Amino acid sequence: MSKRCFQLRAGGWILLAAIMLLPMAAMAQDVTDGRPSTFMDYFQQGGFIMWPLLGMAVWATAILIEMLVRMRKRMFCPDGLMREVSEALSVGDYQKAWNVASADPSPLGRVLAAAIAKIPKGRESVEEAGVEAAANENSNFKIKLSYISLVAAIGPMVGLFGTISGMIGAFNSMAFGGAVGDPTKLAGDIGEALITTYGGLLVAIPAMMAYFLLLARLKVV
Repeated sequence: MSKRCFQLRAGGWILLAAIMLLPMAAMAQDVTDGRPSTFMDYFQQGGFIMWPLLGMAVWATAILIEMLVRMRKRMFCPDGLMREVSEALSVGDYQKAWNVASADPSPLGRVLAAAIAKIPKGRESVEEAGVEAAANENSNFKIKLSYISLVAAIGPMVGLFGTISGMIGAFNSMAFGGAVGDPTKLAGDIGEALITTYGGLLVAIPAMMAYFLLLARLKVV
């Protein structure tokens, strides 16, 4: 495994830990005067918008874990597969080579099986089948990555939705609740507005980092 691949793997796990732990670390503080002090306190103050943000964070984290597992070198290009296939091809046993490749669940196995199946039709057909199968495998991985990109794109917008909701509540408190001149009556709504913005960015920034990290790793493997 190359040094670059190892660095990308380490960076991925660090990013995963950040996604899981950053909210608690960032929001934790000493309890004083009844102010929010824990992740759940802030979560509740953020209102209903925090639930879709939490769902997006869990979804992106699950995809990140899946991709890190699937993109390991031994899962992507198993040791020994090329050797077994090459040995079978060297003695002209194309059926055995195809059986070995098709029995392997890795992307490399599927690409080799598609290429070997076209051997009777000539070299050009073999190359076309291999390129097509590799493109399909690459497309499958990129589809998964696009889900993380989606979370990164809509996270801030979902947070902004909560911001607008909080500001509407604040203006309603001013107009109908006698909150003019009494900041304490506005604090809850303004807090909701700021926390949802913070939550949206907290989901989007790690997701964007994960997307580009995995995209770079896909090019490596």
